[in-house]
Amino acid sequence: MPGAGGAPDNGAAGAGGGMTVGTITRIEGNTVYLRTSSGQTVMVKTSGSTKIRVTKAGTVKDLSSGAGLVVSGTTAEDGSVIATAIGEGTRPGRGN
Repeated sequence: MPGAGGAPDNGAAGAGGGMTVGTITRIEGNTVYLRTSSGQTVMVKTSGSTKIRVTKAGTVKDLSSGAGLVVSGTTAEDGSVIATAIGEGTRPGRGN
């Protein structure tokens, strides 16, 4: 069954690229190993041109108009989202 954006729901990127989601299990040099939600280990190779973002805790005041966001939460009766977590930024390689 496809995940968000039609990507495979195993957390691994497809042949044309995409997004891989997981938990770091170890780092060896420029290689990061992730465990996906399905338990698969994925080797992620990085280079000098790999863009890496590190996020930090913040408040609503740290957000700015025009920034991309990823929001987790529940939908209220009025259609708004009651946020439990907000991540600022866009998908890697998509700018911002």
